[in-house]
Amino acid sequence: MKDEKPNKEPIILDVDAGTLVMVLSLLILVPLLLSGFLRISPHPLYLCHDRSHP
Repeated sequence: MKDEKPNKEPIILDVDAGTLVMVLSLLILVPLLLSGFLRISPHPLYLCHDRSHP
């Protein structure tokens, strides 16, 4: 019984660390991806719309 508790604690800590790393990476990557899409998308879209509606 006592051996199980110490084994569970490190697992929980590892999961928390992994989730924190994933969350941090997502917080950093998502804005970059969104900004990239926003920067890349509008130009072709506006060009297409401008050409479609002269």
